[in-house]
Amino acid sequence: MKIVGGIVTKTSAEKYVEEVVQSNLNLNLDVQSVAFKGRNLSVKYSYTIDYREKQAKMVIEGEVYMQDTDKAMKEFEEKWKKSKTIEQTVAKTILDSVMYTSSAIGTLLAFSIGVPAPLTPSRVAEAGKVSAG
Repeated sequence: MKIVGGIVTKTSAEKYVEEVVQSNLNLNLDVQSVAFKGRNLSVKYSYTIDYREKQAKMVIEGEVYMQDTDKAMKEFEEKWKKSKTIEQTVAKTILDSVMYTSSAIGTLLAFSIGVPAPLTPSRVAEAGKVSAG
């Protein structure tokens, strides 16, 4: 399954204190919905960057579009309907895409409210494996 596009649909950024220190970010990816149409898949998400101790918070919402063969997508859809889980390789691809987009948008949002940019990993790797990035 490959990424064929994506869109950011909503952003928000709030700063709660005068001076923000970047230490200790909480990052959260929430998959809000998964939609199937033939060989196409749309994953809606909300990605939250929370500067701990209530310093600042940014939220980026969007969609990732993926595509595969009709057969592969039908199998994926059947698995999804049964377990509501996304297999690890597909989840990794989605997470890489969201992290890339959110790092870029997060940097712009951080600049707009005067906080340190949310530096996040550029690629996701399975435990024990190294990923060049």
